[in-house]
Amino acid sequence: MFGAPDKWSDATVSVLVCDDAALARRQLTVALEASDHIEVMSEAADVETALAEAVEATPDVVWIGLHLGGVLVVRLIASIRELVPGARFVVMCGPDEGDDRARALKVGAHAFVRRDEAAAEAVRITDRAAWGIPTLEERDLLALRDAFAAFERQSASLQQQLEPPRLDEHARAVLDALVEGGSVSGAATSLGLSEDAVEGVVASALERLQRHSRTEAMAYAADQQVSEGG
Repeated sequence: MFGAPDKWSDATVSVLVCDDAALARRQLTVALEASDHIEVMSEAADVETALAEAVEATPDVVWIGLHLGGVLVVRLIASIRELVPGARFVVMCGPDEGDDRARALKVGAHAFVRRDEAAAEAVRITDRAAWGIPTLEERDLLALRDAFAAFERQSASLQQQLEPPRLDEHARAVLDALVEGGSVSGAATSLGLSEDAVEGVVASALERLQRHSRTEAMAYAADQQVSEGG
């Protein structure tokens, strides 16, 4: 995982917590508010409330539990990104939610954390997200690289409404090194880069992908519904 920034401003980071489990929301909120520079603006137990609260509070960081429902979370992230473009998203997930996790990454998730580790990691991951630093595992980096490859394969399609995001050779080399090595320090050493430079490449790739993919969120949700037999 990527390292935390060395310098901080005095700005308060505003947060929206979205999860259908009341105890989990409360534990996460308490953990976040233990920090003197994080303020939980609101909590939400369902998608409709989360969207309304996001519009009202315009949070810097949104914590979302995949327990709200994979399809619904994909739609929610995409909708909030349209209405609050500067928001960053931290997704709480379990070990068996790989498909939904990949979809969430593509439509705007900036970080992932196991549900049972969310409270303990709350402040650190929120700070990273607020600074635009992703918190991703090897599987997420692989999904990110594969997403760009898929767009490149589809770029000639008449149905492609936007210029597909692309990775230059430098960015591709960074992602390849991360996928193969699994650590920022290892990728930085192998490529002769600083760790900050490696993190910056991943953050830039995420932003390019997400700007393109918001318009495709409904298609991903529909695809998920079909795969679930809905």
